[in-house]
Amino acid sequence: MLEQVELGLQTFLARESSRWPNAGRTGAGPIVAVAELIAAGGKRLRPAFLLSSYLAAVGRPDPNAVRAAMALESCTPRHSSRTM
Repeated sequence: MLEQVELGLQTFLARESSRWPNAGRTGAGPIVAVAELIAAGGKRLRPAFLLSSYLAAVGRPDPNAVRAAMALESCTPRHSSRTM
């Protein structure tokens, strides 16, 4: 299911990036920022914890759990060493 999260994030951000090419930095800025954070990789602990908890409670995969994990990963604030 983590592979589905990764693929879903990449697909979603590619689709959104193609929708905002002429919006300038103000309009496309949030999409670009999230895409850069996601592309930087990482352990994806938040989605792993969410999906593990879901599977422990429910016992079967569900596309809605994958979408929830995608949302959690893409909307979680992160600290950047570039701004410190």
